[in-house]
Amino acid sequence: MLNLISCDDNIFHSKLSEGEIKYDVTYPAMEDDNVMAEFMPESMTYKFKNNKFITDLSTGMGMFRANFIGDCETRKMTHLVKMVNKKYTTVYDENSIDILNKAYDDFTIIETNNTKTIAGYECKKMWVIFTAVSMPNFELYYTSDISIKDPNWSLPFTGIEGVLMEYEMKRNGVIMKLTATSVNKTDIEDDVFSVPVEYENVTIEFMEEELDKLFETFNY
Repeated sequence: MLNLISCDDNIFHSKLSEGEIKYDVTYPAMEDDNVMAEFMPESMTYKFKNNKFITDLSTGMGMFRANFIGDCETRKMTHLVKMVNKKYTTVYDENSIDILNKAYDDFTIIETNNTKTIAGYECKKMWVIFTAVSMPNFELYYTSDISIKDPNWSLPFTGIEGVLMEYEMKRNGVIMKLTATSVNKTDIEDDVFSVPVEYENVTIEFMEEELDKLFETFNY
């Protein structure tokens, strides 16, 4: 259950509505000597236009690639995964999106008066505080100067009406920290939000099982 404590309800101001954000990806819970660290993605791109977005997270060797195509108006999320020579896709909606966020249960988001400049944008700081001691608390920063409607509807942080610029996510047992390094105003082609024909449609359950098996390797 999410409890949102806000000091200011008017946090969203529309500005940039089309472009690309690049993030550095690190793994705060992974030991430096973990042999699998070199196979983990080190960056993510986030392209957005007309209240749609696509994220691209891939390893440098190309063995693993994951995309999320989100429509913030229809509340549909298409998940694409490439694992070596396998390519799968499945679709989540508002009723099934919690499966993606199954690692998050009872936590509180506390807004602060602190700010930090990230990738040229002034960002407000929030604390994400978990009830369970197994989940580490972390700082989260968001900007109100990028115009995407309900950008976090598919995340555990749905109550935040701004684009996340520094945050952590845990999926399939792996904690990732994402920090924006650049924001670019650029034209985004409509077809980037389309699913390539070579991806096989599978059930959500099948996709989750395949990913869980893959990430069992990262035993740290």
